[in-house]
Amino acid sequence: MSISDIEWWDPPRKIMIKLEPHQIKRMPLGHDTFIVMEFGGRQFDALIPTSTIVDNKYAPAMLAGKNGDRIIIYFPISNEGRPTWELTDAELESITA
Repeated sequence: MSISDIEWWDPPRKIMIKLEPHQIKRMPLGHDTFIVMEFGGRQFDALIPTSTIVDNKYAPAMLAGKNGDRIIIYFPISNEGRPTWELTDAELESITA
């Protein structure tokens, strides 16, 4: 698929992603947190600012659009840039708070 096939949503919708303790790893200086999830053998990770994690259980994200049958999710910008995931509707539903 080309970038012209992406359907961008305006405005994007804010969501919260549920996190389990084993999916969260604080970086040494504490400014960023690394989160990792797996869906059907596919691994997704994101480095996000620690200050955005809510109650050590939720990460904020934005539903930005759709690329074919996958939803485009943006996480807060960190020192490494903007983490972006593309998940199916079922994958997204399984982690949305």
